[in-house]
Amino acid sequence: MVLQRWEMELNECFIYTIEIAFTISPRLSYDVVRIIPAKGELSMKTFHPDRLSVTFLPPATPFFPVEGRKYTVTHEDETGEVFLSIGYIYDRVKINSKLRDEVIAEWLPRLGEYTLWGQVYISGGEFDEKYSQVRFLVFQREMETALRAMVKGDQTFYSYFPWLLDAPIYLQFESVYPQFQKIIYCGTPRQYLQQSKEKEIKSAAE
Repeated sequence: MVLQRWEMELNECFIYTIEIAFTISPRLSYDVVRIIPAKGELSMKTFHPDRLSVTFLPPATPFFPVEGRKYTVTHEDETGEVFLSIGYIYDRVKINSKLRDEVIAEWLPRLGEYTLWGQVYISGGEFDEKYSQVRFLVFQREMETALRAMVKGDQTFYSYFPWLLDAPIYLQFESVYPQFQKIIYCGTPRQYLQQSKEKEIKSAAE
C-alpha cells in the first residue's frame, strides 16, 4: 500500500489535503484515508458565537413553531461566518445549488417524541464515487460545529421548551452510493449547548 497526499479544491475557495492509500496488487485501487484542512484555511471548525448570524423567516419566531420548525445552516469559508435560518421552510436562497454544502434539520414527532431530523446532501449522481467519499468525510468532520451553531443560534427556543434539550438528533446522509447513504445518531441539543458553554469559558480564560 502506498500513501500519498495532494491538495484538492473542494469548492471555489477552500482547499483540503486529501490523503490517499493506493493498493497495487492484485489490481490498482485507491481509497480516501483522511482529509486535512490546508494550513491557515478557514472552515466551520473556526466557528465562534460572534460569527453566527441568525435569521427568522416570518412567521416563525424564537418560540414558534415547534413541529415542523426548520433550520438551514450555511457558511462562508473566507470569513468563518456561519449562517442559520429558522422558519416553516428551508432557506433555499442561502443554499448553493452547485456546492450543496448546507446542513438542514427539522423538528418531527416520531414514536411519541420529538426528534431533530437533519439531512446533508452527498450525491444524486452528479458527483462520482470518490468525490462523494470526500464530501462524506468532510461533512462528518464539520458536523459537530454545524449542529452546535444550529442549537446555539436557537437557544431561546429551548428556554420555552426545555424538554427538547434531551430530544435525539439524527442525521441522514443522502447519496446514490449505498456506502454513503447513512443515518447516524448525533446526541442531543443539551450536549451541543454544553459544548458551546465550555468553549466560551475556555476562550475567555485564554
